[in-house]
Amino acid sequence: MTWTQAETDWLLSHAAHGLSQRGYVEFQSIFPANVHSLTAWRSKLRRVRKSLAPVLPAAGVSDAREERLRWLRDVIADGKDVRVPRGVTETVTTRPSLVVLLSDMHFGELTDDGYCLAVAAQRVLSVPVMLKRRHTEPLKEIVIILAGDIVDGSGVFRSQRARLECNALEQVRQAMRALWDMLGLFAVLFPDVVIRVATVPGNHGRVSHDHHEEANWDNAVYSMLSVANEMAGYPYQVELNFKKFYVVEVNGTKGLINHKGTKHLGTPAMMKRYTGWEKRFGFDWFVHGHWHKFGVNTWFNKLVMCNGSTAGPNELSDDMGVLDPLRQGWILVRGPGLFPETGCLEWSF
Repeated sequence: MTWTQAETDWLLSHAAHGLSQRGYVEFQSIFPANVHSLTAWRSKLRRVRKSLAPVLPAAGVSDAREERLRWLRDVIADGKDVRVPRGVTETVTTRPSLVVLLSDMHFGELTDDGYCLAVAAQRVLSVPVMLKRRHTEPLKEIVIILAGDIVDGSGVFRSQRARLECNALEQVRQAMRALWDMLGLFAVLFPDVVIRVATVPGNHGRVSHDHHEEANWDNAVYSMLSVANEMAGYPYQVELNFKKFYVVEVNGTKGLINHKGTKHLGTPAMMKRYTGWEKRFGFDWFVHGHWHKFGVNTWFNKLVMCNGSTAGPNELSDDMGVLDPLRQGWILVRGPGLFPETGCLEWSF
């Protein structure tokens, strides 16, 4: 039986969970189309764990993080200390900052293509592994931008309840756990690199149109992350923001974060909004989500990135005739006056 790329990615993200039968049952529930025997599954998982060994450090986990990262210990024990090639002089000013744009994960949404809480968590946990393969250059910091619609919420549209796996509180709990584990995996794969988190809420998190706009389930996720970070001894830098716009400073540049942005830059009306935002906030680059369509554009030589989604097609996208790949963006910021490098991570349906 042939192994699909989606199955292999799942095994990469769960390689530290061991070879238990429970893991096999979970795997088959997510990928029911291809039936692999337990023996074949264990053999494949061993090969995946072995392939991870060269990129995982042998040590370096602080006591504050060790409890949350216990599920990684098997992989860490199998790995060895690999020195990252030094292509540039190792000073703070020459190391780039890696910005990771995460949005529109819609924890709690159910789709006809099998998207659910388990798949949502798997894709979140695969982000650090995929980035480790792409970025071997020494980094100054990793800035993870959570740009809204982390959860699917409730009551956003009339028939939404039929497309939900759980209520909004459970969505928040599951999203927070996946994001916290993702931060721990970043810390293991990128030792000695500062890890920051910056946040803005999305429209799916709104509690209702009658409540304050900051009463948002996304903000509940971010608050839980901030509290967990505090209780763990501040291993990460969490910039907690509940408002629609937030300016994050990265390697001498200013990035403006918003959930919705604009659908495109093809009309004077769309470009006029960026003029107002630049006048109000000032920015060197702008990132947003909402439209589930990854793209990179420029506005007066300033980068504008629209993020994709990890959820995949649903009834709305089918009605609109839209089928875009599952993508999340990244930006490499080298310093002021230098146009950032960009790219994206991609998953299969």
